[in-house]
Amino acid sequence: MTIRLLILAVFCVQIVCAQNPITIRQLTTNNGLSQNSVNDALEDRDGYIWLATQDGLCRYNGYDFKIFRLNPEDSFSISDNYIIEVAADSRGRIWMPTRKGLNVYDKETDRFSKILSRSSSGNFSGYFFTLRWSEGATYFRDNAEPTSLWKVDDSVNFKNAHYYIEDIGEKIWTAPKAFDFVVGGRGSFILKNREMINLNSGKVKGIDIDIEINPELRAPLLLSPNIYLLPHYKHLVTLDVEKQEITKHRENIRCYDFQRLNDSTVLIATNTGLYQIKNDLTGLEEININGVDLDQTIVHSLLKDRFGQIWIGTANKGVLIWNPDQREFRYPSPEALTEDIVWKVSTRGQTKLLATDNGLVTIDGENRPAVVIPNQKFTTAHIDRNGNYWGGTNQGYIFRHNPETNNTKSFGPISELDVTTILERGDSLIFGTYSGMKVFKNGAFVPLQIDDYGATYVMAMYIDSKENLWVGHSNGCSVFAPNGERTNFVPDAYEGAINFNFISGFAEDKVGNFWVASYGRGLSRLNADSTFSVFGENYGLTNEVIHGIVADANGYFWMTSNGGISRFNPADTSFVNFTTHNGLKSHNFQIASMHASNTGEINVGSVDGLLTFEPTKIQPLSQEPKIAWEQVRINYQKQGVDGDVNRLSSLVLDYEDRVVTLEFAAIKLDNPMDVKYSHKLEGFDEQWVELDPTSRQVTYSSLPYNEYDLLIRAESVNNHFDSVTRRLTIIVRPPYWLKWWFIALELVVFLAVAFGLVYHLSRRKLKAKVRALETREKIQAERERISRDLHDSVGTHFAYIVSRLDFLNLGWDRDKIDDKRGYLRKITEFARSGMRMLRETIWALSEEDVDSASLKAKIDDYLKLCFSDIDADYSFQFSSTETRINASLALNTFRIIQEAVSNSLKHSDATGVAVDFCLENSNLDLTIRDDGNGFNVANSKNLEGHYGLSNLEKRAAEMDASLQISSSEQGTEVLVVSRKNTP
Repeated sequence: MTIRLLILAVFCVQIVCAQNPITIRQLTTNNGLSQNSVNDALEDRDGYIWLATQDGLCRYNGYDFKIFRLNPEDSFSISDNYIIEVAADSRGRIWMPTRKGLNVYDKETDRFSKILSRSSSGNFSGYFFTLRWSEGATYFRDNAEPTSLWKVDDSVNFKNAHYYIEDIGEKIWTAPKAFDFVVGGRGSFILKNREMINLNSGKVKGIDIDIEINPELRAPLLLSPNIYLLPHYKHLVTLDVEKQEITKHRENIRCYDFQRLNDSTVLIATNTGLYQIKNDLTGLEEININGVDLDQTIVHSLLKDRFGQIWIGTANKGVLIWNPDQREFRYPSPEALTEDIVWKVSTRGQTKLLATDNGLVTIDGENRPAVVIPNQKFTTAHIDRNGNYWGGTNQGYIFRHNPETNNTKSFGPISELDVTTILERGDSLIFGTYSGMKVFKNGAFVPLQIDDYGATYVMAMYIDSKENLWVGHSNGCSVFAPNGERTNFVPDAYEGAINFNFISGFAEDKVGNFWVASYGRGLSRLNADSTFSVFGENYGLTNEVIHGIVADANGYFWMTSNGGISRFNPADTSFVNFTTHNGLKSHNFQIASMHASNTGEINVGSVDGLLTFEPTKIQPLSQEPKIAWEQVRINYQKQGVDGDVNRLSSLVLDYEDRVVTLEFAAIKLDNPMDVKYSHKLEGFDEQWVELDPTSRQVTYSSLPYNEYDLLIRAESVNNHFDSVTRRLTIIVRPPYWLKWWFIALELVVFLAVAFGLVYHLSRRKLKAKVRALETREKIQAERERISRDLHDSVGTHFAYIVSRLDFLNLGWDRDKIDDKRGYLRKITEFARSGMRMLRETIWALSEEDVDSASLKAKIDDYLKLCFSDIDADYSFQFSSTETRINASLALNTFRIIQEAVSNSLKHSDATGVAVDFCLENSNLDLTIRDDGNGFNVANSKNLEGHYGLSNLEKRAAEMDASLQISSSEQGTEVLVVSRKNTP
């Protein structure tokens, strides 16, 4: 009972939500139209529709209107708001006669130019009428001069706001045909063999002309090779140019306009509605557009757009848009249906059997209805192979009617609830109900167990190519093999199982795949491993509540859903959808009510009656929309004019243009809501951005300086056309100070200043170097002089003292001078030490810097000398990344080593000394360690006569280095550190 209530609730919602039939679209002032009297219509080359009204010119893009009216303060506005007609030339300019002159609108300049004519009496007149010609030019008839004809072609160039056109009269005729017409003013003319004849003046080849051709109406229309339809005030007339005969086909009817509907039929706009006539002058009838009666409605104009739609301009109902293709979805419900609701339909031959709320009804091949069983609510119907009519009611009863004997028999009730579906299998009939299944065979009903899960509500049944019986119910579906074996597919029973409880239909494609339609989760394909693949809204289905499904002869699946009717191609898994815009009255269909007849016609039960269509005639419109740029705003200010904007291929922005907005529209006049939009700015957006179709604009702000491509993509919501893309290049220019020429200029100036500065600094540096070089040369010369003086004077004296002492030491008697020998030896050693120090000083002073290898050799020689005759060892490590060392640094380093090593040997009783020298990247690390007794560093500095430590500190200061001495019983360490560069 709960399931039944749920389904009934859904049905009730469907019935309550049933829409009124939408067979035409109507545009009035409520939709933005300037006025509800539409005199004429035109489709331009960009796809816009232009409507001439009695209160301005309107341009329609499928979504909204732009209105052009007289502005007394603007000399380039239209001259009058009462627009009589509208036409276009080959340059795309829009021409319109008004009560105050002929106007032309140039979209590229967004300006109107005005033309006034002067009558023979000298008065100005503005009353023009448009005549359209097959050769491409546009002709105008001036009411002020009935015998003149005005021609406009591409040679006309408007430079001023007001000007005149030369009266060119009869000389303009260059028509390729022998006959054509000019109608307008107070006269009507036929051009015969390039000769203009006034039809109102008398006779044509002896035939009296007693009709008055309408001077305010359109040009005649060629109905067949020799017959023209003529506009007329009072009658519908034709002219046979071969027989020179004029025939009245209907009197008391004013013909305003003609429009060819197809190769065989012409539409006629009249003062009493819309008519059609065949080329052979048969089939003249008033058109009732899918139930919309235009009787007594004045139809001023007709236009057939590139989508095949007919635009009907009326006197007081705005403009009506009629798509003749919508007639392919038909609702041929007979008069016998007192209620529109059709629950099920079955066909055999030309007969259709309908289950309705008020009886079982048949419709024959002539669409004649007959009530078979009245006063019962039938919820299903079936015609068996013997021609018997079967019907099931909402009370569980079964009726069988024999049309040959007119005998009716009832059975049941077989269920407490509704009978939902009937299927014939072999010599049996199978009935699906709210409470399970019954098989009727040999006059008896036998229950058929569906599953073990308590499923009772049966929605659909189907027999596949292997004679398996498929049953869709409220717990998935069940399959009965011919041998009676049963298989159940239960939702959520395993991964990849069928995805919904309520199954509403089945279909089998041409390659053997089996498909299952659900009442809430779209369409599923049964795979070989018993799993299901789902195809729903992500594949293009408009709504996943599928009511029914059938296959046509071409292998397409047709489905009804809450989103309309969908055609599915199982080969490429694509959907094409049809909605109320394509002729459906609503989207309210009955469950499992689709039935394909043996003729290929598909019948559907709905709350709007019986729907029928032939699948081969239901084709999506292949015409793609045109994307038009409509407006550009920079910094919220409108730029340019509409026509000029629509021609844009690139847009250049300066650095102060921080915000740019582009408005656009895909001109799809048949169904603008079928279009969805997305955009992508290449070089800025990483992916497509979906747009709201009601806004149709994109905005970007503060774009980096670069060149971009803006892509606008229009796609069909219902897959009726391939996606269309339009591209616009957007160039964001940098400010002048970032442009190449300014940067180049800056670079030139910078280089000039830098060159001047470098030149000036170089000269100063060069002068400083010269001075420094001169100073160094002088210092070097002074060093060399000092070295020579030390060597020549002090060194000579030391050498003399040493040699004399050696002589005395050798010449004296050993016994006499033993007590003096030690004293003399000390003097000799002192002299020798002085000589060594003098040589070392001369070595350091002789150059500005010394070789690092030379310093290493000096230190090594000194250490060898010190440890040559004592019982102690030394180690020496020397590393330097510099081949040349400052002379002062080298001399101070050598003296520190001398002082430290000498102190270690004299005062600490050291048995081992280690010297480590490291000079890397001008950074010095010098360490002297010994293993002697150590001393008190603080006390030693204050001892009189002990100047070694102070000498070390002075030497370190001269080197711009730090000195650290640490001493203990384990020995003494002297550390000298100098940092010139930070690592």
